[in-house]
Amino acid sequence: MNITKLRIVLLFITSLLLFSCNENEEINNNITKSITRSILPDEFDWEVADTMPTPRNQERIYMPWDGPGSLATTYGDDVLFDYKKRDGWILLYNSFTSNTNAPLVNPYFILYNKYNGLMRFYQYITTSFVATSSSMEGLISISNNSLKMLNFMGDGIINGGKSRKVYKQILPAPINGGCPLASNKWYMMQFEMAYDPNVKNLNNISMSLGMNYYDVTSFKFQGDAKGSINGTIGLESDSKTFSQELKSFGSASGKALLTGIGKSFIDNQAQKGGGNKLGLNDKIFNKISSAVTGAFNSATKGLPAAALGLFNGIIGGSKTTSQPINLTLEVGEINLTGTGNNSGSLPSMPCTIKVPGMKNMSTATGIIPLYNEPLGIFNFTELPEIKLVVNTYKRYRHDDPWNPGAQITEWWSTLNVPQHAFERYIVINPSVLKVADVDVKYDLIADEGNGVIVTNPDNYYVYNSGEYGAKEELLPHPTFYVQFKVTVTPKNGDGDYVIYKSFALNNKWVENVKWLPSL
Repeated sequence: MNITKLRIVLLFITSLLLFSCNENEEINNNITKSITRSILPDEFDWEVADTMPTPRNQERIYMPWDGPGSLATTYGDDVLFDYKKRDGWILLYNSFTSNTNAPLVNPYFILYNKYNGLMRFYQYITTSFVATSSSMEGLISISNNSLKMLNFMGDGIINGGKSRKVYKQILPAPINGGCPLASNKWYMMQFEMAYDPNVKNLNNISMSLGMNYYDVTSFKFQGDAKGSINGTIGLESDSKTFSQELKSFGSASGKALLTGIGKSFIDNQAQKGGGNKLGLNDKIFNKISSAVTGAFNSATKGLPAAALGLFNGIIGGSKTTSQPINLTLEVGEINLTGTGNNSGSLPSMPCTIKVPGMKNMSTATGIIPLYNEPLGIFNFTELPEIKLVVNTYKRYRHDDPWNPGAQITEWWSTLNVPQHAFERYIVINPSVLKVADVDVKYDLIADEGNGVIVTNPDNYYVYNSGEYGAKEELLPHPTFYVQFKVTVTPKNGDGDYVIYKSFALNNKWVENVKWLPSL
C-alpha cells in the first residue's frame, strides 16, 4: 500500500472514531439530562410481597397490613386488605428501593384506585423522636389554584364552581387506645380525587402530602363536649392547619365531616346501652350507622338520600375482600382546645410529587408517577342555576263561617320546579372509560329543614296555603341540591363501584302574585 492510500485509510478510521465519540457523548449527555430532570420510582409487587424493598443494611420493613408497626390497630379489615390489583389498585409512587447503599429514611408509597378515584398514601417512619400527641393531622395540597382535583374533599355539599387548593383531616387514633405518634410505624392517609380535564394542558404541577401531630385537651361538636377523637374527621380548609391555630391561640374551629371510614369501623363504634365511641351526637351517629348498613345491603338499588340526607360515599366494588364503604357526611361545627407546644410535622414531610396526567411528563423535574393518566372518575364542573317559581294566588271570599257575609282573603302558593338536565355538567375521565363502563343517574333533592329531605319532588305541588283568614305566612324556601349516583362497572368482570356525590345548585327564586276573581 502506497503512502497516499495509507493516509486515506487512517483519515477514514480517525473520522469514524471521532464520530463515534461525539455520538456517545451526545447519548451520555441526553441520559444525564433525563436522569437529572425526572426520577422514575422503582416498582414492586405490593400485593404478594411480605416485606418492602430495602437495602441489605436495613432491617426488614413488613407490609402496612401485617407485621410490626402495621395499620391493623387503626383500620378494619375492609380497609386494611383493600389493595388488590383486580379491584382497581395500582402503584402510583414509591420511594422504597433496594438499589441504594444507605438505609432508607421515612420511605413511602402511594396506591391509587382507577375504578373509584381513591388515593392512599402509606409512609413508614424510621426516624426516632420523643414527643407526646393526642392527634395526627393529614394534609394534601396542589400547586395550581385553578384545578378542581381536591373538590371532593372538605364539603358535605360540593360546590362545582370553586377550586380547592388545600384539604386537611384529623386521622383516626388507634382502636386499642395506643398513642398515635411512634417510630418504626406505618401511617396511612386516604383522599378521594376528582377528575379535572385541564391537567392534560398543564406542565409541572405538583401535589404535596404531609402529616402533623399535636395535643388536644378537649373538643366539642355543635357545642357538646366530647372525650376524644376516634374517627377520621375531615376539616374545612383554610390558610392555617389546626395545629398552627392551637399553637397560636390555644383553640381552633371549623366545619367537621366524618370521612374516610369503613363499615366495620362504624360497627365497632357503637357502645352498649347507647352512645358511641366517636364522640358524635347520638342522633347523628345512629343516622350514619343505619344509613351505612342500608347502603351496604342495597348499594345498587337506588339513592338512599331520603334515609340518610345529603352525603358523599363510595360503596362496593371488591370481590376479593369484604366490600369497603367510604362515606363523607357533615356533622356540624367542631371546636378544639389544647396546646401546640407539643406539635410538629412528621420527619421528611411534606412529600412533593408530580400530578399524573399532565403533558410533557418526561421533561418534568423531580419524582414522576408510575401511572401517568389523569386521576379521578368524574366531576361536576359548575354551580348551575335552578329557577324555582313560586306562584301565589289570592282572592276575596264573602262566606266567612264565623261572620257570614264578611270579606276574608283566601290564598295558596305552589312551587313550580322546572325540568332540568344536570347531566350536561358532568365530565367523565376518558382513562376510566378505557377500563370500565360508567353509568350516571341523579336525583333532585329538596332539603326542607329539620331533617326533612324530599327526593325528586313533583314539578308542581302545594307549597303552603291559608284559608278563612289564616295569617299569610309562607314556609321557608327549601334548598335544592342534586345528588348523583355514578356506577363504575370494571370491564374485567369485577363488582360495581357505586359513587354518590351531592352538589350545590344556585337556587334562584322567582315570586309571582296573581289575584283571582272574588267568590
